[in-house]
Amino acid sequence: MSTAVITSAPVFSRCALASAMFTADVTTEQLAERIHRSTGTVNAYLDGHTVLSVNVASRIAAALGTTLDALLTEPRP
Repeated sequence: MSTAVITSAPVFSRCALASAMFTADVTTEQLAERIHRSTGTVNAYLDGHTVLSVNVASRIAAALGTTLDALLTEPRP
């Protein structure tokens, strides 16, 4: 009998988002405008109150001049 190994996929990192925004010198308001979301929604991403779709996370990465991988982290066990 074989045993299946379940691995967790990387998750969006709000700390990486904040760091990427700082590095790109982009404010919450500017990012919201670039990704066509409200400032409140971007704040919810930064606070970890909203789960992002891959599509939105990709748009954020592009808006900040970084990669999607740079905004992801391995989940805690």
